[in-house]
Amino acid sequence: MQKQNNKSNSALLKNSYKEEWKQIEKKKSSPKNFSKIITVDHKEFVDKIFSQNSAFVKSTIESIYNGDLYILKNAIGKEEKRARDERRVQEVHPRAAEDFLADQDAKA
Repeated sequence: MQKQNNKSNSALLKNSYKEEWKQIEKKKSSPKNFSKIITVDHKEFVDKIFSQNSAFVKSTIESIYNGDLYILKNAIGKEEKRARDERRVQEVHPRAAEDFLADQDAKA
């Protein structure tokens, strides 16, 4: 929890991303389509975001502004995924959720 608070405090002190975004808006028009999909591990990306390394800030803002889409892997934990899967199955058939999840546990 302490690590999270430190990250939040550093983000409040200085937002390099906002400054860089304003700079790029002055130079370029916004993208109309996406250009490519970039897949990144959630924890790695968040750590880099909060570090506010100037090279990472500049490259990330430029990438997003050029139309790149970011997919964050592992952003949902196993428990959240299991709960989401259970709700999804219950929407289809209330009794099927228990059977489906029992099958999933047996396979794991």
